[in-house]
Amino acid sequence: MNNQAKAVDVKSKPYSRMILVLVMSLGSFTTTMTVTMLLNAFPNLMSAFNISADTVEWLTNGSMLVLGVMVPISAFLINKVPTKTLYLSALVFFNVGLAMSAVSTNFATLLTGRLIAAVGVGVMAPLMQTTLLVIFPVEERGMAMGLNGLVVALAPAVGPTLSGWLLLHYSWRMLFWAILLLGVLVFVLALFTMRNVLPNTAASLDVISVIESTLGFGLLLYAFTEVGTWGWTSIEFFTYLIISLLVILLFGYRQLKLDKPVLDLSVLKSKKFTLSIIIVAINYAAMIGVQTLFTLYIQQVRGESAFHAGLLLFPGAIAVAITSLISGRTFDRLGAKGMGVAGFTLLIVGSLAMTQLDARSSLVVIMTLYAVRMIGIGLVLMPITTSGMNELPINKMGDGTSVNNTLRQIAGAVGTAVLMSILTNQAKQNLPGKHVLKATPLKYKHLADNAVLTGYHTAFLVCALFCILGLVLVMFLSNNKQQKEGEQA
Repeated sequence: MNNQAKAVDVKSKPYSRMILVLVMSLGSFTTTMTVTMLLNAFPNLMSAFNISADTVEWLTNGSMLVLGVMVPISAFLINKVPTKTLYLSALVFFNVGLAMSAVSTNFATLLTGRLIAAVGVGVMAPLMQTTLLVIFPVEERGMAMGLNGLVVALAPAVGPTLSGWLLLHYSWRMLFWAILLLGVLVFVLALFTMRNVLPNTAASLDVISVIESTLGFGLLLYAFTEVGTWGWTSIEFFTYLIISLLVILLFGYRQLKLDKPVLDLSVLKSKKFTLSIIIVAINYAAMIGVQTLFTLYIQQVRGESAFHAGLLLFPGAIAVAITSLISGRTFDRLGAKGMGVAGFTLLIVGSLAMTQLDARSSLVVIMTLYAVRMIGIGLVLMPITTSGMNELPINKMGDGTSVNNTLRQIAGAVGTAVLMSILTNQAKQNLPGKHVLKATPLKYKHLADNAVLTGYHTAFLVCALFCILGLVLVMFLSNNKQQKEGEQA
């Protein structure tokens, strides 16, 4: 309490750290919840706007792309803009985006609103992390970051369940109105409680780098999103893929030449750090990609409502929240390698088991398989991230965090696009001909359902293969605890 009484902002005015943390936590919870909240609404939105699964997927992938681009930009904004102004501005973007989506009459407007809201989300997460590290002394940072971690872990758990309940009683528009009410509440609270607690410096932003990263990663995401329609051997796919990779290479080259790069890629000189972020990227893609697929499977194949889909995902989300909280202590005993092996083993088993699901699979089995995978996610995500960050010097921690978060968001978006494209492509290839529909309509429906199921099975299998790759890469990690003991000896 004494520490809280002594807390002062940049103008030496006292403030309550606890109130500031609670308001920022509420804001983080509200914004993070939107990342998973729309998954249950995909079937409703596909019907409302007469769009395909590949198209509606842009609501998730486009949002994650914006988040990935905003991570390095947010570092510049945090240094340049006063804390309170930046936080309120992020909430304005978030709320305006939600309002635009809520009143949209076409998919383009809905997506635009979603992307505008993502700008706010992309600023708030790193702003809160930086603020907590600055305003709390070293001995209290663990508690503060633990609270932040709990909020961020629970928000995705609540998102699908809340959206399922809202969709059961209201239209999909209520999803945006409900979160908008929370967003406005957070804005009002922040207006009276937020303080300028972070020092500002004369920072600069390389606009060309921002354009290159947005264009490169955007074209890459577009290529993998549309490959389900074009085909994996199409000229269109390879054209967009090659152009996107060239632009990304130009972006990387520019970062290495700039004195103050948007994304400091020099941290990739550490082989152990680079290996860790690749593993985390695979892990994150496996989480977001399968979460998207699983939500659609439960509703389209299993025939459950959006509310039941949310309930089936809820235990898994709680499992990853709990696992993430306790994995820190386990990490000290097993090390990154042990945690990674255990996590990816669960992911592989869960993903392979999902290839056996059909329209009659038990709800208990569905819920259990998802929970098993999410435990695996929790065992990998934090320990491997910590292991990689430990390889960097203190003055490179911020740069390492930016690179890690950027790659993770891009991997989540591209991974989801790949799995959804596989689902669409396989379903189309196995779809029976129209002559079957004319001759035997019932047989056509049965074969069409099997074609869609084949698409899901193939996507789950590909995810399992990526997890096997993750397991192989984990084998090249050193066990941090053993290494430290060896050094001490």
